[in-house]
Amino acid sequence: WISIDTNSKSSFGAQGCRSMLRSAKGYDGSPSTSSPAHSNSKMGRRGSLSTSSSSSSNGSGLVSMLFGLDYRSLAMYRVCVSILLLLDLWVRSRYLHEHYSGLATWPSHLAADEAASFSLHFISGEMPFLYALWIMNAIFVFFMLIGYRTRLFTFLSWMMLASLHTRNGYVLNGGDDFLRCMLFWAMWLPLGARYSVDSTLLGNTPPAQLTSQTSSKYYLSVATVAAMGQFALIYYFTAVLKTGPEWTLDYTAVYYAVYLDQFATRWAILMRGFPALMKLLTLVTIYFEYYGTLLFILPFPSVHGPLRTLGVLGFVAMHAGFGTCLELGFFMYIPSVCATMFLPAWFWDTLVPSILRRPKSVFTVHYNPKVTGLDQALSILRTFFLNNTSLLPMATQEEENQAAHDQTSSSSSSSSSSSSSSFISNRDPSITISLPRGVHVAQDDSEWIEVIEEHTGQRYLGFDGVVQLFRSSRVLFVLVPVMCADFLRHALTLLAPFFLSAAHKVFPSAPMVGPTKRSRAKEAGVLFFFLVVLTWNFASYYQFPIPDTVRFVGLTTRLDQWWGMFAPAPAKVDGWMYYPGILADGTYVNVFEGRGVSGGRGDAKVHIKEDGTPEYSKPDLVSHQFATQRWRKYLMNIQIGSLHYLRLPYGQYLCREWNFYDKFPPNKHLKSYKIVYVTQITPEPDQPWEEPEHVTLWEHVCF
Repeated sequence: WISIDTNSKSSFGAQGCRSMLRSAKGYDGSPSTSSPAHSNSKMGRRGSLSTSSSSSSNGSGLVSMLFGLDYRSLAMYRVCVSILLLLDLWVRSRYLHEHYSGLATWPSHLAADEAASFSLHFISGEMPFLYALWIMNAIFVFFMLIGYRTRLFTFLSWMMLASLHTRNGYVLNGGDDFLRCMLFWAMWLPLGARYSVDSTLLGNTPPAQLTSQTSSKYYLSVATVAAMGQFALIYYFTAVLKTGPEWTLDYTAVYYAVYLDQFATRWAILMRGFPALMKLLTLVTIYFEYYGTLLFILPFPSVHGPLRTLGVLGFVAMHAGFGTCLELGFFMYIPSVCATMFLPAWFWDTLVPSILRRPKSVFTVHYNPKVTGLDQALSILRTFFLNNTSLLPMATQEEENQAAHDQTSSSSSSSSSSSSSSFISNRDPSITISLPRGVHVAQDDSEWIEVIEEHTGQRYLGFDGVVQLFRSSRVLFVLVPVMCADFLRHALTLLAPFFLSAAHKVFPSAPMVGPTKRSRAKEAGVLFFFLVVLTWNFASYYQFPIPDTVRFVGLTTRLDQWWGMFAPAPAKVDGWMYYPGILADGTYVNVFEGRGVSGGRGDAKVHIKEDGTPEYSKPDLVSHQFATQRWRKYLMNIQIGSLHYLRLPYGQYLCREWNFYDKFPPNKHLKSYKIVYVTQITPEPDQPWEEPEHVTLWEHVCF
């Protein structure tokens, strides 16, 4: 039924299929993304499906190696950034009312009046609408995660992220801009070319994965250059903007950073006792921000892979250090996730195989093609979890009939018996059918899967075969004890047809997206957007006016950016906050507590003086005053004099949260309060500390 010719050698039947699958894996050992669903639906009716594209889309030689991106690295970025977006959505969901509703700390109508671009979150500030947007956003990101219609859902995920950022920019930090800008360039990249539903079922298979040449594993386009350029611009400008002597002369920037109590973790407090180490880290940080991205494009083919891998790991280590010492929220992870797209082929072909051992067991799965959705489900499982598995369809009743017809009409059947297997026909027991060796025949529709362990020859049928596949997976093995429970086994057996039918409808086997191609119009568009980014960054640095067209495009696409993190030097004025308030019955309270209104875990210490008034002292760990990084950023913005207009809506929000919604009885309603910021200047190393100053930022009367 099939013959595969390789290097003048012929392989037949299942052996030929295995040879073809091994060749499709390539020397890197990654699974082929061509699927039996794709083969059954298209190749059987119209012949082979072409996956060829312009050779220029993959690049070649040194240029492709320097400025191209490996398909596997793009897949890793897609998975990691999707997980990060889902985690970010989960954290935001805890404070949708506080940050995004019409009664938020920065209400919708005020945000809409100020915004320079559109946000879907401006349509309504009602909570049902916000929850609907949140659910849509999570669905978009999930489909991006699994790589289903990847480009579409990457665009929709970026659109929802930009909408969130536009709705309330006062809860954002530089990491949010980093994530949004890199996700914009990712829309133009083939994120779904590997390890995705698209590549498994929808025919979006790049020709690069069918070869074993290192250069052909890279995708090269203007978008890859733009993504790499954006990454380099971020670190270049964050370095050149650090012009203070703390970065360039005395190297005390890390010293001042770890004394920012509103960010400092316990590790930062510990580091304060090592001044020499802090100077060394300052020096390493500024130089690596300047020159770290050069490791991505050094033109030495023999060491390019290790050097680029070293560069990626360097950025990961640098931000891990930042996040260990400072409470930065997701900023600790965002640059590391974005750096994964630059991992070279050497990382996957040499480093990963040397660390991860290949699975001990290799399986061949014979599945019944008559079971609706089974081929799609198995193909998806193989793509994501079972790369040690080969899939082969069982022979159908029609193929059995054809074999019987060929046997009775041919006199040469005995000459091919060495490469055939025999079985008794279901329709006529007097006839022995011969089919190529290795092809399992489905005797009836109830036999839906057979799993064969190649090393031992052990066979597992039906649900036992599925359990064995899960047991061999590095990820799914944790589900095996649950699957073996009798009640769940019966439930899964009953529900399997429903899930398989759903898989068939949601993930049709016919190709829905074309091969990876380069379009001149797309390339020109990407180049235009990259020129906008270049102009924006240089205009911001050299202080010349941004052209109106550039400003309009930058704000509309949310490519507006400023990379002045800890520039020109870390802040030297820091402090902590407390909100002394008076209730209706005359009781003194600290409004800034961990009540879910604005505070976190580290409340100010309260001491009642002889006259009955409270006295507040510094918390043990100031950074724990804030529930999340979003709250930290918003409340630190309130401390800035130029953003004083944030204080009135925030004050109104606090009165509503305390007095409305029946949280407290009338005699415990909040009557008035103050927002007090205790400031303290960090002295130079080895200099004495001055006494802190209590500054009243705001006074508010609720009733």
